[in-house]
Amino acid sequence: MNYKKVLAGMMAATMVIGSVTVFASESKQEGNAGGTGTFEGTVDTDVFSVTVPTGADNAFDFILDPEGLIAATDAAHYADATFEEGQTLFFKNDGDSTSYSSKSDMLDIINKSSVPVDVSIKATVTDTTDIKLSDDKTFKGDTDTSIYLAVTDGTSDTVIKSDGGAEVKTVIGAAAEGSYEYKYEGGAYKYELKADLASDDENEAFQRYSFGVVGTANAAGDWSEISESPKISVTFEVTPGKSYVSSNTVSVGSETVTLSLPESVTVKSAVLTKVDGSVATLKLGDTYTVSGTTLGIKATVVSANKGGTIKITYSDEHVDTIKIN
Repeated sequence: MNYKKVLAGMMAATMVIGSVTVFASESKQEGNAGGTGTFEGTVDTDVFSVTVPTGADNAFDFILDPEGLIAATDAAHYADATFEEGQTLFFKNDGDSTSYSSKSDMLDIINKSSVPVDVSIKATVTDTTDIKLSDDKTFKGDTDTSIYLAVTDGTSDTVIKSDGGAEVKTVIGAAAEGSYEYKYEGGAYKYELKADLASDDENEAFQRYSFGVVGTANAAGDWSEISESPKISVTFEVTPGKSYVSSNTVSVGSETVTLSLPESVTVKSAVLTKVDGSVATLKLGDTYTVSGTTLGIKATVVSANKGGTIKITYSDEHVDTIKIN
Protein backbone atom coordinates (compact mmCIF):
# COMPACT_ATOMS: atom_id res chain seq x y z
CA MET A 1 0.00 0.00 0.00
CA ASN A 2 2.68 2.46 0.95
CA TYR A 3 4.57 1.74 -2.28
CA LYS A 4 1.52 2.57 -4.35
CA LYS A 5 1.06 5.86 -2.59
CA VAL A 6 4.67 6.81 -3.15
CA LEU A 7 4.44 5.82 -6.80
CA ALA A 8 1.32 7.89 -7.28
CA GLY A 9 3.04 10.88 -5.73
CA MET A 10 6.03 10.47 -8.02
CA MET A 11 3.79 10.29 -11.07
CA ALA A 12 1.94 13.46 -10.08
CA ALA A 13 5.19 15.29 -9.56
CA THR A 14 6.45 14.12 -12.94
CA MET A 15 3.34 15.42 -14.66
CA VAL A 16 3.69 18.87 -13.12
CA ILE A 17 7.34 19.11 -14.05
CA GLY A 18 6.52 18.00 -17.59
CA SER A 19 4.36 21.09 -18.20
CA VAL A 20 7.26 23.54 -17.75
CA THR A 21 8.79 24.72 -21.06
CA VAL A 22 12.09 26.09 -19.80
CA PHE A 23 14.49 23.58 -18.40
CA ALA A 24 17.12 24.40 -15.89
CA SER A 25 19.83 23.36 -18.31
CA GLU A 26 18.80 26.04 -20.90
CA SER A 27 19.89 29.74 -20.62
CA LYS A 28 17.38 31.42 -23.02
CA GLN A 29 14.49 30.95 -25.40
CA GLU A 30 13.93 32.89 -28.64
CA GLY A 31 10.89 33.57 -30.79
CA ASN A 32 9.28 36.23 -32.99
CA ALA A 33 5.95 37.86 -33.72
CA GLY A 34 4.78 40.51 -36.15
CA GLY A 35 1.89 42.44 -37.60
CA THR A 36 1.01 45.02 -40.25
CA GLY A 37 -0.49 48.36 -39.22
CA THR A 38 -3.68 49.62 -40.87
CA PHE A 39 -4.14 53.38 -41.34
CA GLU A 40 -7.74 54.21 -40.49
CA GLY A 41 -7.69 57.34 -42.61
CA THR A 42 -8.15 61.07 -42.20
CA VAL A 43 -10.95 63.54 -42.76
CA ASP A 44 -10.96 67.24 -43.57
CA THR A 45 -12.71 69.13 -40.77
CA ASP A 46 -12.60 72.49 -42.58
CA VAL A 47 -16.05 72.38 -44.18
CA PHE A 48 -17.30 75.33 -46.25
CA SER A 49 -21.08 75.72 -46.36
CA VAL A 50 -22.95 79.02 -46.69
CA THR A 51 -26.47 80.10 -47.55
CA VAL A 52 -26.58 83.19 -49.76
CA PRO A 53 -29.47 85.29 -51.10
CA THR A 54 -31.10 83.99 -54.28
CA GLY A 55 -33.81 85.46 -56.48
CA ALA A 56 -32.92 88.95 -55.26
CA ASP A 57 -32.48 90.66 -58.63
CA ASN A 58 -35.09 93.29 -57.74
CA ALA A 59 -34.41 93.51 -54.01
CA PHE A 60 -33.07 97.06 -54.34
CA ASP A 61 -35.58 98.55 -56.78
CA PHE A 62 -36.59 101.97 -55.51
CA ILE A 63 -38.88 104.91 -56.17
CA LEU A 64 -37.52 108.47 -56.32
CA ASP A 65 -40.00 111.04 -55.03
CA PRO A 66 -38.01 114.19 -54.17
CA GLU A 67 -41.07 116.44 -54.61
CA GLY A 68 -43.19 114.44 -52.18
CA LEU A 69 -45.90 113.64 -54.69
CA ILE A 70 -46.81 110.34 -53.04
CA ALA A 71 -47.51 111.96 -49.69
CA ALA A 72 -49.30 114.93 -51.29
CA THR A 73 -51.77 112.60 -53.03
CA ASP A 74 -52.19 110.08 -50.22
CA ALA A 75 -50.43 107.50 -52.38
CA ALA A 76 -53.17 107.60 -55.00
CA HIS A 77 -50.79 106.08 -57.55
CA TYR A 78 -50.26 103.06 -55.26
CA ALA A 79 -53.59 101.65 -54.18
CA ASP A 80 -53.70 100.42 -50.57
CA ALA A 81 -49.95 101.04 -50.13
CA THR A 82 -48.34 102.61 -47.09
CA PHE A 83 -45.23 104.80 -47.27
CA GLU A 84 -42.81 105.90 -44.56
CA GLU A 85 -43.58 109.50 -43.70
CA GLY A 86 -41.16 112.30 -44.52
CA GLN A 87 -39.08 110.30 -46.99
CA THR A 88 -38.19 110.96 -50.62
CA LEU A 89 -36.85 107.57 -51.72
CA PHE A 90 -38.64 104.27 -51.18
CA PHE A 91 -37.94 100.55 -51.34
CA LYS A 92 -40.71 97.97 -51.31
CA ASN A 93 -40.56 95.94 -48.10
CA ASP A 94 -41.56 92.42 -47.14
CA GLY A 95 -41.49 90.97 -50.62
CA ASP A 96 -44.70 91.64 -52.48
CA SER A 97 -46.40 93.60 -49.73
CA THR A 98 -47.65 97.16 -50.11
CA SER A 99 -45.28 98.64 -47.55
CA TYR A 100 -42.52 101.06 -48.59
CA SER A 101 -39.72 102.69 -46.63
CA SER A 102 -36.33 104.34 -47.06
CA LYS A 103 -34.58 101.06 -46.20
CA SER A 104 -34.73 97.93 -48.30
CA ASP A 105 -35.44 94.49 -46.94
CA MET A 106 -32.33 92.91 -45.48
CA LEU A 107 -30.59 90.01 -47.18
CA ASP A 108 -28.82 87.34 -45.14
CA ILE A 109 -25.57 85.50 -45.66
CA ILE A 110 -25.59 82.55 -43.24
CA ASN A 111 -22.42 80.71 -42.35
CA LYS A 112 -23.03 77.01 -41.74
CA SER A 113 -19.34 76.17 -42.17
CA SER A 114 -17.06 74.67 -39.58
CA VAL A 115 -14.71 77.62 -40.18
CA PRO A 116 -15.17 81.41 -40.30
CA VAL A 117 -15.81 82.94 -43.72
CA ASP A 118 -14.69 86.23 -45.22
CA VAL A 119 -17.42 88.33 -46.82
CA SER A 120 -16.93 91.13 -49.33
CA ILE A 121 -19.93 93.16 -50.50
CA LYS A 122 -19.57 95.71 -53.30
CA ALA A 123 -22.21 98.19 -54.47
CA THR A 124 -22.25 100.61 -57.39
CA VAL A 125 -24.81 102.98 -58.88
CA THR A 126 -25.02 103.58 -62.62
CA ASP A 127 -27.07 105.77 -64.99
CA THR A 128 -26.48 108.90 -62.93
CA THR A 129 -25.50 111.37 -65.66
CA ASP A 130 -27.85 114.06 -64.34
CA ILE A 131 -28.07 112.78 -60.77
CA LYS A 132 -25.26 113.18 -58.26
CA LEU A 133 -24.40 110.75 -55.50
CA SER A 134 -24.05 112.56 -52.18
CA ASP A 135 -22.00 111.54 -49.15
CA ASP A 136 -24.36 113.55 -46.93
CA LYS A 137 -27.86 112.26 -46.34
CA THR A 138 -28.93 115.69 -45.01
CA PHE A 139 -27.86 117.43 -48.25
CA LYS A 140 -26.71 120.47 -46.25
CA GLY A 141 -26.23 123.39 -48.65
CA ASP A 142 -26.89 121.11 -51.63
CA THR A 143 -29.35 122.25 -54.29
CA ASP A 144 -28.38 119.66 -56.90
CA THR A 145 -30.42 116.70 -58.04
CA SER A 146 -28.65 114.46 -55.54
CA ILE A 147 -29.38 111.16 -53.90
CA TYR A 148 -27.80 109.41 -50.95
CA LEU A 149 -27.44 105.63 -51.10
CA ALA A 150 -25.55 103.41 -48.70
CA VAL A 151 -25.08 99.75 -47.86
CA THR A 152 -26.30 99.17 -44.32
CA ASP A 153 -26.09 96.34 -41.80
CA GLY A 154 -28.73 97.95 -39.63
CA THR A 155 -26.26 99.78 -37.38
CA SER A 156 -23.77 101.44 -39.70
CA ASP A 157 -23.88 102.73 -43.28
CA THR A 158 -21.21 102.57 -46.00
CA VAL A 159 -21.90 105.29 -48.54
CA ILE A 160 -22.03 104.36 -52.22
CA LYS A 161 -19.82 106.92 -53.93
CA SER A 162 -19.62 107.90 -57.58
CA ASP A 163 -15.90 107.07 -57.69
CA GLY A 164 -15.59 103.50 -56.53
CA GLY A 165 -18.98 102.70 -55.09
CA ALA A 166 -18.96 101.04 -51.67
CA GLU A 167 -17.25 98.00 -50.24
CA VAL A 168 -18.04 96.26 -46.98
CA LYS A 169 -15.79 93.56 -45.55
CA THR A 170 -16.63 91.39 -42.60
CA VAL A 171 -16.08 87.94 -41.14
CA ILE A 172 -18.87 85.57 -40.14
CA GLY A 173 -17.94 83.16 -37.39
CA ALA A 174 -18.10 79.39 -37.74
CA ALA A 175 -21.08 77.27 -36.72
CA ALA A 176 -21.33 76.68 -32.99
CA GLU A 177 -19.30 73.93 -31.41
CA GLY A 178 -21.10 70.60 -31.65
CA SER A 179 -22.83 71.43 -34.95
CA TYR A 180 -20.74 68.90 -36.86
CA GLU A 181 -20.22 65.19 -36.34
CA TYR A 182 -18.02 62.40 -37.67
CA LYS A 183 -19.65 59.71 -39.78
CA TYR A 184 -18.66 56.54 -41.60
CA GLU A 185 -20.70 56.09 -44.77
CA GLY A 186 -20.10 54.57 -48.17
CA GLY A 187 -16.77 53.19 -47.13
CA ALA A 188 -15.36 56.54 -46.05
CA TYR A 189 -15.19 58.80 -43.03
CA LYS A 190 -16.95 62.16 -43.22
CA TYR A 191 -17.26 65.30 -41.11
CA GLU A 192 -20.74 66.69 -41.69
CA LEU A 193 -23.27 69.10 -40.31
CA LYS A 194 -25.76 67.31 -38.09
CA ALA A 195 -28.90 66.32 -39.97
CA ASP A 196 -31.27 68.40 -37.81
CA LEU A 197 -29.24 71.54 -38.59
CA ALA A 198 -28.61 71.05 -42.29
CA SER A 199 -31.91 72.60 -43.42
CA ASP A 200 -32.49 74.89 -40.44
CA ASP A 201 -31.09 78.27 -41.51
CA GLU A 202 -32.72 80.01 -38.54
CA ASN A 203 -30.94 77.90 -35.94
CA GLU A 204 -28.95 79.89 -33.39
CA ALA A 205 -25.96 77.66 -34.08
CA PHE A 206 -25.31 79.71 -37.20
CA GLN A 207 -23.99 83.25 -37.40
CA ARG A 208 -25.16 85.54 -40.17
CA TYR A 209 -24.51 88.91 -41.74
CA SER A 210 -27.54 90.93 -42.83
CA PHE A 211 -27.28 93.80 -45.27
CA GLY A 212 -29.49 96.09 -47.30
CA VAL A 213 -29.57 99.55 -48.85
CA VAL A 214 -30.84 102.84 -47.43
CA GLY A 215 -31.43 106.01 -49.36
CA THR A 216 -32.95 109.44 -49.66
CA ALA A 217 -33.30 112.10 -52.37
CA ASN A 218 -32.58 115.83 -52.17
CA ALA A 219 -35.87 117.72 -51.99
CA ALA A 220 -34.03 121.03 -52.59
CA GLY A 221 -32.94 120.10 -56.10
CA ASP A 222 -34.71 120.97 -59.35
CA TRP A 223 -35.91 117.64 -60.64
CA SER A 224 -38.05 118.96 -63.47
CA GLU A 225 -35.61 117.88 -66.18
CA ILE A 226 -34.77 114.46 -64.75
CA SER A 227 -36.08 111.38 -66.50
CA GLU A 228 -33.39 108.76 -65.94
CA SER A 229 -33.62 106.02 -63.35
CA PRO A 230 -30.40 105.11 -61.48
CA LYS A 231 -29.58 101.45 -61.04
CA ILE A 232 -28.04 99.78 -58.00
CA SER A 233 -25.78 96.78 -58.44
CA VAL A 234 -24.73 94.79 -55.37
CA THR A 235 -22.39 91.83 -55.56
CA PHE A 236 -21.06 89.70 -52.76
CA GLU A 237 -18.29 87.15 -52.39
CA VAL A 238 -17.94 84.62 -49.60
CA THR A 239 -14.74 82.64 -49.13
CA PRO A 240 -13.38 80.38 -46.39
CA GLY A 241 -11.49 82.54 -43.96
CA LYS A 242 -9.65 82.40 -40.72
CA SER A 243 -10.45 84.63 -37.81
CA TYR A 244 -7.51 86.48 -36.33
CA VAL A 245 -8.96 85.96 -32.85
CA SER A 246 -9.09 82.73 -30.89
CA SER A 247 -12.73 83.28 -29.96
CA ASN A 248 -15.55 85.31 -31.46
CA THR A 249 -17.05 85.97 -28.04
CA VAL A 250 -16.13 87.67 -24.78
CA SER A 251 -18.02 87.69 -21.50
CA VAL A 252 -17.74 88.82 -17.91
CA GLY A 253 -14.69 87.11 -16.46
CA SER A 254 -13.41 86.23 -19.91
CA GLU A 255 -12.58 89.57 -21.50
CA THR A 256 -9.52 88.56 -23.55
CA VAL A 257 -8.86 86.74 -26.81
CA THR A 258 -5.62 85.57 -28.38
CA LEU A 259 -4.53 87.17 -31.64
CA SER A 260 -2.95 85.27 -34.53
CA LEU A 261 -1.92 88.04 -36.89
CA PRO A 262 -0.11 87.74 -40.23
CA GLU A 263 3.31 89.36 -40.37
CA SER A 264 3.23 93.17 -40.17
CA VAL A 265 -0.55 93.24 -39.51
CA THR A 266 -1.73 95.26 -36.51
CA VAL A 267 -5.02 96.15 -34.86
CA LYS A 268 -6.27 99.40 -36.37
CA SER A 269 -9.51 100.01 -34.47
CA ALA A 270 -12.14 98.53 -32.18
CA VAL A 271 -15.72 99.75 -32.53
CA LEU A 272 -18.48 98.86 -30.08
CA THR A 273 -22.06 98.51 -31.30
CA LYS A 274 -24.39 98.59 -28.33
CA VAL A 275 -27.69 96.72 -28.10
CA ASP A 276 -29.59 99.94 -28.82
CA GLY A 277 -27.72 100.34 -32.11
CA SER A 278 -25.50 103.21 -31.00
CA VAL A 279 -21.82 103.03 -31.89
CA ALA A 280 -18.72 103.97 -29.89
CA THR A 281 -15.06 103.74 -30.85
CA LEU A 282 -13.00 102.08 -28.15
CA LYS A 283 -9.75 103.76 -27.14
CA LEU A 284 -6.52 101.78 -27.22
CA GLY A 285 -4.94 101.64 -23.79
CA ASP A 286 -8.17 102.68 -22.10
CA THR A 287 -11.21 100.64 -23.10
CA TYR A 288 -9.21 97.97 -24.94
CA THR A 289 -5.61 96.81 -24.91
CA VAL A 290 -3.23 94.90 -27.14
CA SER A 291 -0.30 93.26 -25.38
CA GLY A 292 1.73 90.83 -27.45
CA THR A 293 -0.78 88.31 -28.79
CA THR A 294 -3.51 89.21 -26.29
CA LEU A 295 -6.37 91.59 -27.01
CA GLY A 296 -8.37 92.60 -23.96
CA ILE A 297 -11.63 94.48 -23.58
CA LYS A 298 -12.14 96.52 -20.44
CA ALA A 299 -14.30 94.59 -17.98
CA THR A 300 -16.75 97.45 -17.50
CA VAL A 301 -17.33 97.64 -21.26
CA VAL A 302 -18.15 93.93 -21.39
CA SER A 303 -20.41 93.95 -18.34
CA ALA A 304 -22.38 96.98 -19.53
CA ASN A 305 -22.93 95.85 -23.12
CA LYS A 306 -24.16 92.26 -23.06
CA GLY A 307 -25.70 91.44 -26.45
CA GLY A 308 -23.57 94.02 -28.25
CA THR A 309 -20.68 93.44 -30.65
CA ILE A 310 -17.15 94.72 -31.07
CA LYS A 311 -15.81 95.10 -34.60
CA ILE A 312 -12.03 94.71 -34.75
CA THR A 313 -10.44 96.12 -37.92
CA TYR A 314 -6.84 95.37 -38.80
CA SER A 315 -4.26 97.18 -40.89
CA ASP A 316 -4.89 94.78 -43.81
CA GLU A 317 -8.64 95.64 -43.63
CA HIS A 318 -9.51 92.19 -42.30
CA VAL A 319 -12.37 92.40 -39.82
CA ASP A 320 -13.32 90.24 -36.83
CA THR A 321 -16.63 90.70 -35.04
CA ILE A 322 -16.67 89.71 -31.38
CA LYS A 323 -20.00 89.15 -29.66
CA ILE A 324 -20.43 90.14 -26.04
CA ASN A 325 -22.23 87.34 -24.17
